[in-house]
Amino acid sequence: MTDQELLEQIQYAVVEPPDGGASWPSGLWTAAEVLEYCNQRQDRLLKETHLKTTVVALTGPLAGATTTTLPADWLGTQEVVWHDLADTLPYWVLHRADRFEIDHYGDVWGSTPATRPSVYAEYDDPTLVLRVAPPATVDSTLELRYVAQGTRLTGDGLSLTVPDDLAPCVKYGALAAMLGKDGRAQDLARAAYSENRYQLGIDLVRIMLGGFGA
Repeated sequence: MTDQELLEQIQYAVVEPPDGGASWPSGLWTAAEVLEYCNQRQDRLLKETHLKTTVVALTGPLAGATTTTLPADWLGTQEVVWHDLADTLPYWVLHRADRFEIDHYGDVWGSTPATRPSVYAEYDDPTLVLRVAPPATVDSTLELRYVAQGTRLTGDGLSLTVPDDLAPCVKYGALAAMLGKDGRAQDLARAAYSENRYQLGIDLVRIMLGGFGA
């Protein structure tokens, strides 16, 4: 499905003349505003379900260092695998941690170099920075499996990143935001209904990815 088709479905739902999202004559929303709602909900859907993941090799921390830069389109991490540049040590899956755990697990565990790191964290470090601990004694590479941002919808006929079957999830998510904002457009009952439809889509994806027999 293209973004124009999605925007027309939204226009029908709020009784706006369908024109691919180019105009909103009621003045209750702007074209840029609705596009942003669609982009936000598509990204939320991808992040909450890990529906689509990307694998990249990051230039890992140098010997004794603890941080490296995440991709610009990063939304969330699924897995981090460490190995040394010389390929002399086994690949090692790092466990997720947070800054508190890194700083308090042992006296100097987070800062004393070791053969290889054990954990990673990204939530409370600066934006787009991945931290590992303890720092490795050798230069390394990190293989990152992560959720990337979806295609930036512009209203120019671009295809959604999510499959067509999940486009209604993005639609209802955008409607929930449109109908829930303060102002003359606010309709909390319809906003709640739309939010529930969005959450049903999230649940459906999780069931499908987990297997119906799970």
